[in-house]
Amino acid sequence: MKNYQGAIFCDIDGTLVDERHEIFLPTPKVREALTKMQEKGFLIGVATGRARCYIPDLKIPFDCYISCNGAVAEVDGKEIFSETIETEELKEIIACLEENGMGYIVENANECFYNKTSEAEILHFLELFHMDKRCFSPLKSLDGLKVNKMVITFDQPEKYQRFCEKFSDRYLIPMHRNLFSADLGKSFINKASGIEAVVKAFNLNREQIYAFGDYDNDVEMLQAVAHGIGMTPHSDAVKKVAEYITCGVEEDGIYWGLKHFHLIDLEEKG
Repeated sequence: MKNYQGAIFCDIDGTLVDERHEIFLPTPKVREALTKMQEKGFLIGVATGRARCYIPDLKIPFDCYISCNGAVAEVDGKEIFSETIETEELKEIIACLEENGMGYIVENANECFYNKTSEAEILHFLELFHMDKRCFSPLKSLDGLKVNKMVITFDQPEKYQRFCEKFSDRYLIPMHRNLFSADLGKSFINKASGIEAVVKAFNLNREQIYAFGDYDNDVEMLQAVAHGIGMTPHSDAVKKVAEYITCGVEEDGIYWGLKHFHLIDLEEKG
């Protein structure tokens, strides 16, 4: 087992990449900065709502993938944490979604399945975020299927609100930024859950753990680490908990965040 000096966890959408500016890879300066931190002995990881299978190649050799909004944690290719949603619970959720004409995807780290009646809507969602469509198939059966997280879609905000009224006591259902869609996972699972599993497994120095995020589903992660860093732009919830606010994706925000904490300076030689 590796002995890491610390860790840096980065959200993907709005942090490493930003579809609003058609930035689908981390900027060269950010890639260089994270690689340098890795060379210094830091564990470099993503912490994302995405499933592992549709995280794109971001041209950074990450040590760690915390996916499905913290329900799965993998380090050096080995899964060390996984929290699933039971089949009977899924059936109840899906019955409500179908009754209200809402779309859905059920996900685990390696595969994702969507309801056939919402195929056009789901495929548009995948295209918007440049997700690999090969990871997604029509759902045939829940029997024996491992599910860590769901994505739900809707054509009216009122449908989402009614759904939350029924299920938000048991599940976290945060909406996606500027979209009629949301994630769904167990109420006690978030990105901090996956981070905590990694911290314990590798006995990481908690004072040397940094995290970058921009949206509501990053709040628990930013609170859980020693140094939570918000991107620009960011949600009000992130502003309330971030120790420091850095600039945007297109402005090398992660690099400037690392520099603020005196972790790196690419201008320095030697």
